[in-house]
Amino acid sequence: MTYTYIMNTSSSFTITTTNKLNNEFTTEYDGDEAYAISIIDTFKETYLTSIREPYLAYIRGYFQDIIDKDKKRYTRYELETFSIQQTEWIKWNADNTVVTPFCDALAAGRGVDRLVLLNKVGTKILEISSFLGKQHMFEDLLNGATSEEEIKAIRLPFSQKFRELGA
Repeated sequence: MTYTYIMNTSSSFTITTTNKLNNEFTTEYDGDEAYAISIIDTFKETYLTSIREPYLAYIRGYFQDIIDKDKKRYTRYELETFSIQQTEWIKWNADNTVVTPFCDALAAGRGVDRLVLLNKVGTKILEISSFLGKQHMFEDLLNGATSEEEIKAIRLPFSQKFRELGA
């Protein structure tokens, strides 16, 4: 999308936008040059947002689907305990003398050493954190793009569908 503006007078200007199909849209405004530039910047950001949104939705959906598939390995009540396990692991990771009653009971019920269970919980937490970091990396690439061309130049290693969206 291209934008041009023409100052008609010191207090009036015209903005013409041209899309990829060479359709032109012209609007007249009252205001100075700084106002014209701010309107063009707003148009540009709105346009870029409209291009980014399907890509962002795809990225979020892709990563959410993987998490959802992983969650299917667990029962609902197991999933409900993950936040307890995480809280206890974070405290234990900061101070390995801290009491972890839920994880201790879980380890005893499984017949494994408490440290084995806590390390397993920690591994899962770090895997999810790394996974979330990858999602945010791709989102940051998209959100940092300043033009349609930059958005469409981004390549995601996991997606034919993403390329079908135009990137």
